[in-house]
Amino acid sequence: NTNSDYDNEVVVSEWDTRKPTKTGDLTGSILRGTYGFMVVKDNWKLIIVKSESNPAKDQLYNIAIDPFEMNNMLQHNGTSASKDIVGKVEHLKALLIEWMKRMNGSKGLYSKPVFNAGEGRGDIVEV
Repeated sequence: NTNSDYDNEVVVSEWDTRKPTKTGDLTGSILRGTYGFMVVKDNWKLIIVKSESNPAKDQLYNIAIDPFEMNNMLQHNGTSASKDIVGKVEHLKALLIEWMKRMNGSKGLYSKPVFNAGEGRGDIVEV
């Protein structure tokens, strides 16, 4: 399930910060962890949370000029970011959502809360 227009140009990564216990359960909340997705295209790297209610802030870096990711171009909450920066974030989020919809499959990996241990409304809606 590929999109030849994007797949060779975009990197998507997802991570889960929960930790396994000795009983096989997972500690913590999948949606309350630090971050959930990263999207990289060209020189831009967007790091976003999996849940709209997560207090962590999205981050955008131009990794060509800031390879150590010291200057979050979204500042503290994105309200002071330029229209160009907001547009770049929306473009990267659109690429992420397009990827999630293609990878969703018949099981609904990114659209059903069951795949986030029953939390939230599904990744596609939360992002």
